Amino acid sequence: MFRRMLIVFIVIICMTVSGCTIMRYFDGSSNEDREKFSTSRDELWNEVKRLKQDNEARQRTLGEKQAAIDQMNIEMTNLKKETEGLKTELQQAKEARQKDIEKAGKEEGLLKDQISPLKEQTIGVEEKKGEISISEKEGIKQEQKADVEKKDVVQTTPVEKGIGPKMLKIKVLSGNGKMSSAKALSGKLTKLGYRVENIGMAPRSNFDVNTVYFAPDYKNEAQQMAARLGGDTIYKPLTWPSVFHMIVVTGP
Repeated sequence: MFRRMLIVFIVIICMTVSGCTIMRYFDGSSNEDREKFSTSRDELWNEVKRLKQDNEARQRTLGEKQAAIDQMNIEMTNLKKETEGLKTELQQAKEARQKDIEKAGKEEGLLKDQISPLKEQTIGVEEKKGEISISEKEGIKQEQKADVEKKDVVQTTPVEKGIGPKMLKIKVLSGNGKMSSAKALSGKLTKLGYRVENIGMAPRSNFDVNTVYFAPDYKNEAQQMAARLGGDTIYKPLTWPSVFHMIVVTGP
């Protein structure tokens, strides 16, 4: 029994060894084919390794390009902010320049208002110079001398001096920045019997009360006008030459 089992075991081992040999050459491969197969596998491994290295190199390149793109985006953002800042500064400069132009226009208007009365006064003086003869000048001197002697005497009406309200040359100016006030006062003076020849704007607009400026020798007339206008109306002498006998400036 033991011998039989031993013989069977030996036979099985022999068959196994022979089978492996047989299976090794079952596909008909020779030693050369097996060497070729082994070589192809090494080449394939090397190719896979090379492809892997190329892929890693491409990934690095892509990373560098992405970093460059990110840097460009940052620079574009900064440039956009700078451009917006320049636009804002330009707009502010335009607005400031427009304000300066408007301010200069207002100042020019005020200057014209100041120059206009001076021009009128100069023209009036020139006309008077051309019209007054030597004899008339002497008569004026005598009248002025007489007026100086009685300048402190208050007369009751302009008629007592020889000149009525309609004979006075009067100009009305707005002293509060509103032309309507000058027109209203001009209407009031007209109702009182005065003749207003001109209406305009005063060089400044901060007069507190109605003010009557009178030329030399017309203090009494100015005093009477202030009394007839009433309220807080005051009168002052003209400190500049004028073709008008009185210039009335409105208050608030």
